[in-house]
Order: sequence, then C-alpha cells, then structure tokens
Amino acid sequence: MKIVKVINNNVVSSLDERGREVVVMGKGIGFQKKSGDEIEKARIEKIFSLPQESTNRFEELVSDIPYEHMELAEEIIRYAGLHLGKKLNKNIYITLTDHLNYAIERTRQNICLQNAFL
Repeated sequence: MKIVKVINNNVVSSLDERGREVVVMGKGIGFQKKSGDEIEKARIEKIFSLPQESTNRFEELVSDIPYEHMELAEEIIRYAGLHLGKKLNKNIYITLTDHLNYAIERTRQNICLQNAFL
C-alpha cells in the first residue's frame, strides 16, 4: 500500500485493492512520510473503509484528535459489536470518536454539562 495523504503521525489515507480510499491507522505510520511512500505493514494496526462522503469527514476528524482517543473509540466499538452480536454501522467510528474526544476534552477543562433528561 502507498500513502495517498498523510493525515497526522498516526493516520494516513491510502487505496485498497479495488482503488477505494481507506484510512490506515498505526503508531507513527505517517511520521516523516509523504504521498507516494510505501506504508510499513508492521505499523498497520487498523484499516477503515468508509463510504466516500464519510471518509472525508473521518480524515478531518482524526487530523485533530489524539491517537489514544481513536484507539479508545475503536475498542468500544469492537466490544459493542461482539457483545451485541451485530455488525455496527461504519459511521459509528466518526460519531463515537468525535463524541469521546469532546467528552474527554470537556473533562480536562472541568466543564460539566448537565443532562436535561435527568
């Protein structure tokens, strides 16, 4: 696989065997890399293929989010899928990662939001 675009040090976009864009994650996978560089297979931890309209949003999202938050979201999604026994919609990677990131950042800033439904 070759890098199409470096999103950050831990996330790059590439093309799968069918020519569809995929998001590839792994610690340091994009560090000091550029478009056209080969992706080191040993660094690949996760490969996400999303609908085209979602791929662009996911790239925007992960460019500003710490890698640990993305790992946490993926772990939760894997756990939920396993325990629910259902395949989850791929867009959950975008929505849950975004939600977790903002929740963690609010906690770090001591911002407490009240749940209006409680």
